Amino acid sequence: MKIYLDDRRAIPEGWEGARNSGEFKALIARAETEKINIEAIAFDHDLGEFDEAGAEITGHTLVKWLGENYPEYIINSEITSHSDDYDGRKNIEGYVKTCKEHSEELLAAREREYPFGEIEREPHKK
Repeated sequence: MKIYLDDRRAIPEGWEGARNSGEFKALIARAETEKINIEAIAFDHDLGEFDEAGAEITGHTLVKWLGENYPEYIINSEITSHSDDYDGRKNIEGYVKTCKEHSEELLAAREREYPFGEIEREPHKK
């Protein structure tokens, strides 16, 4: 599976499109449930989406969510950003680079309980 996250651009042929965070998370859940290999994810940064508290949900927000909950997809997939937002694109690329450079630590951290219980994580399925 190849996932293309973008709220407005045409979805390239051969890619599964996600227009918002809900659709993106649903594709990740489907890949988990159906044991589908994710070979690539392309992130846009500015999605025009906000949570209930009014905080912006961006491609950077979602790549961090992916790293915290399913780091193997960042480590083992081709991750790119096609955003016109230069700073947003660089933030996504920088996060991905850090995850790949520290893949062993990231995978090990996922298995540990958060020491302060302040972060709600989705349960990881082995």
